[in-house]
Amino acid sequence: MPHISLLAPAILTAMQGPPNSSTQGLRTLELCIDNMSNDYLYEQLEPVKKELMKALWGIMMTGNGQMQTTALRFLGKMCGHALKAIREPQQLHPKMTDDDVGPCLMLHMPNISDALHVPIFRVIEEAYKTLLEATFDLNTRNAAWNVVQSYLLGILRPDPSMQSLETLLLHPGFKQAGKTGGYSVVTALTSDIPYAKCTDEKSRMATQTCLQGLMVAAATKDFRTAALPLFAKFVRHFSLMAICQQSGVYSKPETPGARGFHTEAIDPYVIVDAIIFILGHEEQAISKTGDAGIILIVETLKAVYEDLKHCVMLPFLNYLFEKLHSLCYEKAWCCKAGALTGISLLIEYMPLSWTIENSVLLTRALIFVLRDSFQNMTYGIIEVTKKLLDKILRRVLSPPDHESLPQDIQNLRLQAIQEIIREFVLSSTCVVEDVRTQAMDGLLLFSQVLEQSLGKVLEPHQKLIAEFVPPKRPSTMKSYQMNHQLALLEANRFFLNVTGPTVASYDPNRTEDVDVITEVLEFLKMADEPLQKKYQCFDFRQYYPLSFLPWRIAAFRFVTVFANFQAVSPEIHKVLLDTLTAGSDDLLDVATECLAKFAASSPVGRNSVTEYLATVKATLEAPGAFTRDLTDRLVRLQTVYPDLFDEDFAQLTFDALRPNLETAAAEQREIPHVCDGVKKCGLMITLLGRTTKDRTRYVNDLLDLIVQTEEALMTRNGRQLTAALSSFLHGYGTLVVDVFFQNDRILEPKWTAFLEKLLRGKDDFQGELKALLTTEKVHLLTNMITFTENTDQQWQSLSVGIRILYLLAKKHSVITWLASSPDIIDKLRNVWRNPDFNARLRSIMFQPQDTWELSVKFLVLLMVNARTHPNDFDALFEMTRHSSRSMAEGSRWRQFVECQMVTNLEAKTRRQMVLKWLDMVKNKTEADEYLADICDLIIQPIVKQQFMQGSADLMINESPSSPEAATASSSGAKSPAQGNLIQIVAQVLLLDDPLLLFKTSELLRVCCLKLLVIFTEQAENFFPEPRTDQNNLMSRFSVLASQLLLKRDREHIQIDVGTIYQAQNLLAQISARGQVAARYVPSILRSLFQGGQIEPRSANKGAIDVLLPNLLTKNPDTALLLCSFLRKAIMEDPGNISQVTIIFQAIVRHRLHFFPFRHNFVALMFASAQKLGLINVAQTSLDQKRTAVDILECLVSWEALRKNLEVDYGDGNDVGNAPGAPQSPSKPAKQPKRPSQVPPPKEERQLDAKIVDGIANVLLRLSFVVGEPAANDSLGRRCFRILKFYTRRDMYPNADMRMQWLERILVTVDQINAPPKSENPQQPPPNPIPSVCLALETLTYFIPNINRQLALGVINELSPSLMKVTTCFNARVAKCMNSLISTLCALWPGDPVSRNLPSQLEGLYSHLIKVIHEGLTEFERISPGPQTHIFCTLMLLKATMPYVPTILDRFLTLVANAAKKIMDEHLGIGKAGQPIQTNQSQQDGFVSAELVVVVLDVIKVPAFFTSSGNQGSHRGTIIGIMSDLIGRSSDVRVHRALIRIFNEWLVNPERDGREPSTSAGGGSSGGAGKPGTPKPVRKPKKKREEEEFVAEPESSSLDEKMAKKKKKPKQAPFMDANLPPMPMPLPLVDDIQTVTPKELSQLILKLQIQIERKFVEDSELQSLYTTLIYKIFSHQDERMMDLQQRLSNAYMYGLRHPDPEWRKKFYAIHDRHFSSHMFERLNGLFTGFSWDACTLTYYVGFCINTILGLANNQLATMATSLHNAKLILPVSALASDSSSGQHPENIERRFSGMSESINDAFENGSPEISSDETPKLKELSVGTIVERVYKLNDLTRATSVRNFLEGVFQLCHMKNQLANDVWVLVLPQIWKLLNGEQRDLLVTSFR
Repeated sequence: MPHISLLAPAILTAMQGPPNSSTQGLRTLELCIDNMSNDYLYEQLEPVKKELMKALWGIMMTGNGQMQTTALRFLGKMCGHALKAIREPQQLHPKMTDDDVGPCLMLHMPNISDALHVPIFRVIEEAYKTLLEATFDLNTRNAAWNVVQSYLLGILRPDPSMQSLETLLLHPGFKQAGKTGGYSVVTALTSDIPYAKCTDEKSRMATQTCLQGLMVAAATKDFRTAALPLFAKFVRHFSLMAICQQSGVYSKPETPGARGFHTEAIDPYVIVDAIIFILGHEEQAISKTGDAGIILIVETLKAVYEDLKHCVMLPFLNYLFEKLHSLCYEKAWCCKAGALTGISLLIEYMPLSWTIENSVLLTRALIFVLRDSFQNMTYGIIEVTKKLLDKILRRVLSPPDHESLPQDIQNLRLQAIQEIIREFVLSSTCVVEDVRTQAMDGLLLFSQVLEQSLGKVLEPHQKLIAEFVPPKRPSTMKSYQMNHQLALLEANRFFLNVTGPTVASYDPNRTEDVDVITEVLEFLKMADEPLQKKYQCFDFRQYYPLSFLPWRIAAFRFVTVFANFQAVSPEIHKVLLDTLTAGSDDLLDVATECLAKFAASSPVGRNSVTEYLATVKATLEAPGAFTRDLTDRLVRLQTVYPDLFDEDFAQLTFDALRPNLETAAAEQREIPHVCDGVKKCGLMITLLGRTTKDRTRYVNDLLDLIVQTEEALMTRNGRQLTAALSSFLHGYGTLVVDVFFQNDRILEPKWTAFLEKLLRGKDDFQGELKALLTTEKVHLLTNMITFTENTDQQWQSLSVGIRILYLLAKKHSVITWLASSPDIIDKLRNVWRNPDFNARLRSIMFQPQDTWELSVKFLVLLMVNARTHPNDFDALFEMTRHSSRSMAEGSRWRQFVECQMVTNLEAKTRRQMVLKWLDMVKNKTEADEYLADICDLIIQPIVKQQFMQGSADLMINESPSSPEAATASSSGAKSPAQGNLIQIVAQVLLLDDPLLLFKTSELLRVCCLKLLVIFTEQAENFFPEPRTDQNNLMSRFSVLASQLLLKRDREHIQIDVGTIYQAQNLLAQISARGQVAARYVPSILRSLFQGGQIEPRSANKGAIDVLLPNLLTKNPDTALLLCSFLRKAIMEDPGNISQVTIIFQAIVRHRLHFFPFRHNFVALMFASAQKLGLINVAQTSLDQKRTAVDILECLVSWEALRKNLEVDYGDGNDVGNAPGAPQSPSKPAKQPKRPSQVPPPKEERQLDAKIVDGIANVLLRLSFVVGEPAANDSLGRRCFRILKFYTRRDMYPNADMRMQWLERILVTVDQINAPPKSENPQQPPPNPIPSVCLALETLTYFIPNINRQLALGVINELSPSLMKVTTCFNARVAKCMNSLISTLCALWPGDPVSRNLPSQLEGLYSHLIKVIHEGLTEFERISPGPQTHIFCTLMLLKATMPYVPTILDRFLTLVANAAKKIMDEHLGIGKAGQPIQTNQSQQDGFVSAELVVVVLDVIKVPAFFTSSGNQGSHRGTIIGIMSDLIGRSSDVRVHRALIRIFNEWLVNPERDGREPSTSAGGGSSGGAGKPGTPKPVRKPKKKREEEEFVAEPESSSLDEKMAKKKKKPKQAPFMDANLPPMPMPLPLVDDIQTVTPKELSQLILKLQIQIERKFVEDSELQSLYTTLIYKIFSHQDERMMDLQQRLSNAYMYGLRHPDPEWRKKFYAIHDRHFSSHMFERLNGLFTGFSWDACTLTYYVGFCINTILGLANNQLATMATSLHNAKLILPVSALASDSSSGQHPENIERRFSGMSESINDAFENGSPEISSDETPKLKELSVGTIVERVYKLNDLTRATSVRNFLEGVFQLCHMKNQLANDVWVLVLPQIWKLLNGEQRDLLVTSFR
């Protein structure tokens, strides 16, 4: 409570900051207002109340909704206080004249001679605000971007000639500009010479606002691509303007009397103002564009001047610096942050002279930033300011090559240094801690950099320092507030302690000086509370700081300076000693520091310390006397007076250490996270080490105590003990090592762990230990790493030694020692080679980590040696013994070899390593497992990497300059190690001993084959010509691999799987080069496909994929051999399912390569597919079924390829991407082509008729056999898709399909509603619904395609089962049955009563009528009715209704009653929120809304709206149902269905309700057209465009929908967004017998209300409704006028649609109906609209669009359509006008011809804007900059009035206030254009 006044400034700063801090400030203010009385709170807030109220008002005006509400509530709570604070004096605003309107857009209206001048300044302001707000949608922000871009390009006049501009800028006068002498430090900014700016403030402000908007857009992701390059071009254009205007041969002085034509145009300073404004923005992303602008300015100046020292006097650059300087003094933190960034950029790039001249101003500005920033609200500004200030000081103090600088620069530098020192001296007494600290640090930096004492640096300012050291005027400290006292005390201490010449001093004989010290001591003796009560200066409730601690710290350091003053030194010592012994813990550090300085300066007080220690010593003998606080204070006191502590203190401390350690351990066991006892023990050890004279007597016992305690303590909490002990033991390392290694103590786990802990430390003792263990005591480690016997003791000794060596090896200097210690390395290698060590490692491999990690650390030590001795191959090879299979972390070895060793090896070394390994293999000097490890872990990685580096030739072929080659050439004999390395490998492994690999172990054989595979892959690139050696080598490799396979096959030798795989891989690689002998092909194929007991499915797949394409394409003989072998393998052993599956999967994967040879496999593949898929179905696995489907798909794709057809199953999957189709290296393309490698056979063999029919029937059977595990991706659905493609008209449409077999599927429908009858109740019976649905879809698809008589026969045989399906009450089955019945009725329409049906269908049709009647009757009888039953009934009725003439007339009343009941139940669900209770559970996710949609599709026909027979009209019931659904249903599906029905009532050509319009599943008649695809029924004498509005069938099958979707892609409602389409004739409303225009308009308007109320977020529903309204109003038929007049509200809905494209279309309708005369449009706006219908419409924006959209110069350029707008002149005009006196009017005429080709430019679109500008300083030439700036010509020509107007219309639509302001400004201009008669008519009409 007492500190609220101190919190108020922080609240104010927070509320003036960004939104996050403003929210936090509001929350804090709310807490104060709600919990404090008004009188007290207002008194505390009084100093900042006015600013606080203004901040609240600003938040309410500019914040978000929640913040605005909170701020308004606060203003209300403040009552009159808020009103008084916010109220400002009334100001009279003069009436705006024509000159004050600002920039205007000239629009030429039809039939009016004068142009309409539209003021656009207000639009530009709103466009900028819109770009800033990310809450607006993209369309609105895009409109704002169009406004900003169009205006800037409209007022720009770029240079007409790029060559002349470049010539101008290359003038040598620019290189001669700049200052040549007379440098002086700038200490203040003056305004004696004002900058020449544009006199039209509004035009200038509009340009600046647009430039700011351009920078905001450049920071936005949506516009960055276009805005950033444009911004760069404008910055460079303005920079070039300033250069030509202010420097060079054409420059003019900027004085008030010499202002030329440039003040009538836009001045170049406007870009600086815009950049500075953006730099001060709070968003960092936006502020960065300001940084980019400064960089672009500097970049342009450097390109023109070549050296920036020539432009330091440029007014343009001085203006930029002044603005940055003034930005530092702004209140907002973001302004300061932007200024710091901009200044940092200038310091980085500007010359040294500029920095030195402005260094004083910069220093003052940065000091103000530090003074004005709160510590917690700066967002990093303080740190940035300090770094920037340090950078400036170092640049001034020690510039590069400062000794060679000119004398005038040297004098300028010295002058600046003195001025900066003066500023720092003045700032040293600032009350702000950051300023004060930075000033003192800056003075120290001066002393450090200048290499002078601080006194020498400050000597010129001694008089200035003497004014406040000691304090004067007044001299008593009581006259200063506490924060001022703090500043004075620190400043006095700082200047009194300077080294060198004395700059300030206190006189001990001067009473005033001594009184200051005495007064401070008096303050220090008092506690905080009495001090605050006694002295008013310490009553800091209204002031800063908040605590006494900083003041006391400063006071202690201040009084310590006067230790030699005899009058006050005893008091000073007493105060310091009392604070150290009994003061606050927060002051212990400063008290210790100050007492140590005092003791070093004065002997006063030693007796007091001695007496205190005697008193303490007497109390330490009692148990528990050592407390943590007392021990800490004793340690600090001992640091100050070490000679006053004797040996008795040490003994007392050691005696008390043991019980305290035991207590600390017990405390840790009880409370693990409390470590006060441990800290106390650490302090006791420190005290012991500092007080004892002989530490050796305590080392042994102390180590025992600490090791025992460490064992009991937690490791983390024992760190303080270890740190204290390390400090104690420092210097006694030899004794410590002896203690650890005495009597094998090191082998104990606790001693080992503690030694490791000491070695891991980071103190000096750790280095001492490591130095001893690597020099004097290294023999102790050497003795430990012996392993002669496999005993536990030696293993333990070895483990400890390795762990210690591992820790020692972590230090870089010790690594060198270890690598250069042959004794240790030899011992390590001997142990590593020891068989006992290998056996021990194998035994502990699967034990916990602490056992097997030994091998990891051992390996690391060996790696150290290998890294320093890379040519020691034996050492490297030996490391592989236990690196992969016997060690748990083999990955570390691979990382070491592949990332460290291999990358550093030379090719020669790699070759030698391979040769050495070959020699070991040949001579059998080592075990096979060891040789295999070497090959796998070393040889193979180094060979692979050498090939990857591309320099393998140095390794494969020996260099002629090598010593071996030189020796061999001199002797004339060829060494075995010479020649090609691959030949040498083959010689050793294959020729010298052909049975070598057969004698080796499995591991070595596999590794050798892997190495051969690597060489085979790369051999083609590294063999010399001729290639006989290579061919021979390949033959040898193939012989080896074939022999391995043949021996396994013929001699039944058990060859391991790894060898077989590598042999097959080797043969595959050789065959890829066509170098496999034909005699080996059968053995290869037998190994691949006849695996015997080995499962080769995954292991051989890679080899098969490499081998088969090469055998089939490169050699016809091998291709025939392959086909013969595969055919024989299938025929000889057809029962071997595994072998057959492998063969067929290979054929399927490589179907394109097998295509020329397909006749060899077609029959076999078809038979195998039948066997795999249809025989023993219960025992066939899913993989076998999938293989059968793949085989049939392959046959179908072969036939499609033969007929040159695209394989497409209608679901987007081609034959290569079909589910289950394996991918191969030769993946077929979307449009498969014949393989080019093998020519097609002469005869195109077609499939046999039996096979053609068999494929279709097998696919049909498989569709139901494989089941349906997933709805859309199952094998059954896949088979059905393949079958549909196979029976296409261009494939085999006449295949004999035996669909009678489907009866067994359809009869399973009885199981749906029947209770489950299963012997095993835990395993439920299969669900028949998917199969039944698939069967119905099959019939629906194929019945229209087959012969009519055959189709009738199929239906006749399936009729009993179909009748059962009609009684199945399942929603999913009902939908499929609906499609089938629709197809049948479309093929054979008729009525069973009239006997006009085929006899085969009479029973089915009669049964359908019976089922419909029973379903409707039962639903009417039961309440509530079963929803699923009535849904299925209505689906049957919906299918038969369009084709059976009398069926609807029988059930009109029943259907109407059922519809009413369904509607009531649906609305009951929506109203009560509870699901309706039905007699039958809902199935398959069926919900009430879907039932309502079906009912609406049934009752929409005209039969329900007219009287027929004995049944009256149900018009009222149906209209009431639809009205209730619109008003009360909350399901969006219902509203979408209603919109669709309204569309059909307006558009559907057929009006009798007897023909299909939206019935689901309606098929084509006579089998014409695509099967199952309903064709739109056209009415005669109607245009074809009506088909666009015919709705799609609702329940079409998935395949039909996908086919339609692919055939006819979805398009936008209208392809041209600017111009509406030509109206299409609609049927007349008067002809519609369904509903009247009145009824339809009421329904549509009610639907609109619900959409705007309930479905605001549903864009799809809004788009459907808007499309409906647009169709109604886009036609000009007179008989549609009634409906259009009734739907005026709906028309207004289109005008206020959020999508601007829709609004354009409705405005186009409006333009078509309105006259092109402005007077008539005004009259229509005033009198022709119903104002009641415009309540929700943005009517003012509509008026603006109506009037301004009439302009006929919308295609003209903006450059020729602006009025009263000041121009941005071309760069060259500034130079030419200086000599010719040309005025802006002449320049305007010169550029008036730019709109000649505007139409072409607009039609072709805006030129592409490249984003080659990057915010980095680049070295660019003048030509490059001119070329980029010249691109503005193209952009200017392409910018039309239409672009600007579209942006204005969108902004006015979204912003009501903007629309009102624009209309108020435009209407007087319009009124002036009308004559008197027109004005009178308007007034009369409006009245």
